[in-house]
Amino acid sequence: PDDTYAYGANRGGIDERWFASTTEAANEGRVPDEGLSYVVVGKERFTLRQAVADCGATLVGQAIWKQYKRWPVYSKFFDNMGPIPHHMHQNAKQAKLVGQEGKPESYYFPPQHNNVGNNFPYTFMGLEPGTTKAQVRKCLEDWNKGDNGILDLSRAYRLKPGTGWLIDPCILHAP
Repeated sequence: PDDTYAYGANRGGIDERWFASTTEAANEGRVPDEGLSYVVVGKERFTLRQAVADCGATLVGQAIWKQYKRWPVYSKFFDNMGPIPHHMHQNAKQAKLVGQEGKPESYYFPPQHNNVGNNFPYTFMGLEPGTTKAQVRKCLEDWNKGDNGILDLSRAYRLKPGTGWLIDPCILHAP
């Protein structure tokens, strides 16, 4: 792609692309509409969020519109040199406590963007059986010391271009 540094060198290269997104990015220093997908019809360009608001169930289907009154998901094209930090997202019940929504996540590793395995073509998910709370607590205590060892407690899965993952909330992952 010719837009790897679309937001300037100070923001770094784009390694994650959202598609079918009606969700704005929540990162510091974001640009207007960052994270939102666009629809182009002829010479007209508008956000998918606006299209969903205008077309409702006709666009997203009756069941989704009835429950959410919007398009509640998006997917990512993901292309990193190595795994991002181990993290997890809240489920619906937990997120509701802070006025948010739960976040399952999906990742897709397109062959067009993953023609080499980069530094470490694996993703980490969950914890190894037998992992103790004390081991996880120690990793959290060591959070600011560099490598805190959390990935030693997780299982790595080899990435296969053309495939992806759907990760439910509350599951540790480091894609």
